[in-house]
Amino acid sequence: MDTDDQPTIQLEQLNERELYVQCISKQLEELDLLSSIYCTPGEMHIFDASVISDFNDFLNTPTVVPTQVLKAHLDYVISVSVLHGKSKEKVDIRIELPNLYPLLENAIVTVISALLGKAKEMHLKREIEKYIASMDKSECYVFQV
Repeated sequence: MDTDDQPTIQLEQLNERELYVQCISKQLEELDLLSSIYCTPGEMHIFDASVISDFNDFLNTPTVVPTQVLKAHLDYVISVSVLHGKSKEKVDIRIELPNLYPLLENAIVTVISALLGKAKEMHLKREIEKYIASMDKSECYVFQV
């Protein structure tokens, strides 16, 4: 038992459906957290909002096979303004979450801004990938990036 008096579940003990249920549930929880932080209109955009409905349908239908119903993945962008000199510049943070994020697959995080240029964007992407590789994969981590 861990300190919370709840049994720790090992990935090897999960069947395919349980694995998808855990990952999709964690993604929806993290999305809820991020949407409460970035709640101003225009700050957060989900590219295909029907994915959320598909995820909820999957979670509420225990007999469905994950790979048959989960055709798309969660993909969104968070736009923030940063002060650059006397003007505000927009920085877009694009997040793509494979269906088995966070337990088996990594999030893809890309920062896009006119302030950076392509070389700096690529350098930042590599640094983010290194940071993600060091994260505890039992919990969502996009909000920490």
